[in-house]
Amino acid sequence: EPATLPGRLQVLLLAAHHGIDVGQIDTLTVAAVHQAVQLALDPKAASWHGLLPELGSEYGYRQR
Repeated sequence: EPATLPGRLQVLLLAAHHGIDVGQIDTLTVAAVHQAVQLALDPKAASWHGLLPELGSEYGYRQR
């Protein structure tokens, strides 16, 4: 798939730094990738704490 080439290039360039086994990438199936993405985006594992700034006057919040 031509659409996957930029992602594959990025993986190849960063493989040594992140310990990625490039040989296993060719054995991936669509179902395996879909399952991994579902686990990463699971709402039960999400945390809103990392997305919202702390309460403080510099953000326009006031203590009530």
